[in-house]
Amino acid sequence: ARHGAYNDLIISIVAQVIQNRARFPQLGAGWVLRELSLADEPRVVTFITKHYTAFTREGLRYAIEKMDKPLQQKLLKYAPRREDNLSR
Repeated sequence: ARHGAYNDLIISIVAQVIQNRARFPQLGAGWVLRELSLADEPRVVTFITKHYTAFTREGLRYAIEKMDKPLQQKLLKYAPRREDNLSR
């Protein structure tokens, strides 16, 4: 992940795993994203906001654990816009 060679593969796997709402897949996905954020934080933030509704609170907390406090707070309070509200 540090050199970026596997980031695409890592993100695609996490995108599948995060759909499972069980505790341990969520924690595993959060752990992987936490470590990936050390090398590519903007990409992880984008992933989190795109897949926000798939995260449990615990999985999200693991993913943002090593980010700076203001960014952690922003992501914890993030509220994705609903597309169906935009068309009205």
